[in-house]
Amino acid sequence: MAHPEFDALLNALLPFAQKMLEEHAAFLPFAASLAGDDSIEMVAGAAGGEAPGSQELIDRLSEGLRERARDGCLRAAGLCYHAQFTPEGEVLPMNAICASLDRAAGEPLNVLVPYDTSHPGAPRYGDLICVPGTIRLFPYDA
Repeated sequence: MAHPEFDALLNALLPFAQKMLEEHAAFLPFAASLAGDDSIEMVAGAAGGEAPGSQELIDRLSEGLRERARDGCLRAAGLCYHAQFTPEGEVLPMNAICASLDRAAGEPLNVLVPYDTSHPGAPRYGDLICVPGTIRLFPYDA
């Protein structure tokens, strides 16, 4: 990765998503934030009761991270969720772990990790794919 902040977030987000896939064959959206003192905090979007849908969780997590970013509490943050994408040259979409990363001093980045659960045993993971980010969590000057 190009930025230490993104490396730190990926080192928290990806192993947890992989663990959930291996144990439950799925995972709900979740997030991680990086504070000024380099501490990482994992963030869940649902607690008890009926679980909201994935998009609602992503929206809740995004808004909570945006509030903390506006308050100056964060250097970087990332959302992690299931995504589907069609790799270049392919026809069928693939499942992927998507980490949407953003930082106070830079542009957002999406990191995709393709995975396949159609074989017995643990999921098989593909190589990381980085593309321009789509979720902005930090305020930007226009």
